[in-house]
Amino acid sequence: MRNVVVTNPPRADLAQTDALGSFGVATVHEAIGRRGLLDRRLRPIQPGSGLAGSAVTAVCWPGDNLMIHVAAEQCRPGDVLVVTTTSECHDGMFGELLATSLQARGVRGDRIVRASNAIDPAALAPSSAARDAVRTALAVPRGAPLVCYLGRKSSAKSLDLLLRALPVVKHQPPPILALAGPSTEWFQRVLREAPCPERIRDLPALSESAKSALLAASDLLVQPSRHEAFGIVFLEAWAVGTPVLGADIPAVREVIGDAGTLFRAEDAGHLARSIDEVLADPEHARRLAERGGQRIRALHTWDHVGPAVMAAYPRMQAGALAPDDFTAAKQAS
Repeated sequence: MRNVVVTNPPRADLAQTDALGSFGVATVHEAIGRRGLLDRRLRPIQPGSGLAGSAVTAVCWPGDNLMIHVAAEQCRPGDVLVVTTTSECHDGMFGELLATSLQARGVRGDRIVRASNAIDPAALAPSSAARDAVRTALAVPRGAPLVCYLGRKSSAKSLDLLLRALPVVKHQPPPILALAGPSTEWFQRVLREAPCPERIRDLPALSESAKSALLAASDLLVQPSRHEAFGIVFLEAWAVGTPVLGADIPAVREVIGDAGTLFRAEDAGHLARSIDEVLADPEHARRLAERGGQRIRALHTWDHVGPAVMAAYPRMQAGALAPDDFTAAKQAS
């Protein structure tokens, strides 16, 4: 699939879309000659809600929301953003950052409620035997640190930057780099040209238990992406006591806060130095991971996020939720 962006797409008159929206889907579908109806499984999450507007569409790879960011740049007041993936996808690709951006652009979603992502930390903790088994299976030399990345191996994730940084890292013994997630043709080309191939472990998409074991066995999680929404993998790393390093971009800054390390996006040298700094001071890395655990408990458990989301449903059904009425849900989460 080629990434193609259509700028300034044609749009219907806002007054006309408002009028059509008042008739409902079935009536409009019949009136325009029974054309354009999507699968009946596509329906509002909250009963009784609806919207109408000009569609701005985005097609994404599973787990890769780059084209959602691109489509958001094309949106205008009164638009409706419609997103699909090239195959089945269970990843969370739309979060608070994108919701806020679309609200600012006037995209229709009059009942958007912002609430954070959440995890169950207790469900992620693997046994010490699982950690040891991972390092053995990956042939990590004694005393060498294990650095990992988890996610789709697409160009938007800047894995070429991480591979360029790897030979510049000065730590001894040199770290082993494990890259876990669905591969792409782009990544396979990059991997064939990568320096230090003997220090790279190319892993497929992992089960939840295997992912937790890899995170727990690692000395550092590195996510070099230059395009991200909410990086839930940072929470998963903190839950098993692993420090995190991410690119200094708005979404990652918001998630990590003061509980991780940031490097200048697209700067391989700074990335290598940042890896060295974390690996050189295990006590500081441990404190950062503990701070991450505190952020989970304060902001990202279902006990915090669930009530904020559930409290919004009665207001949605009553039609009482205004476009900017998300402050309480944000604070509660």
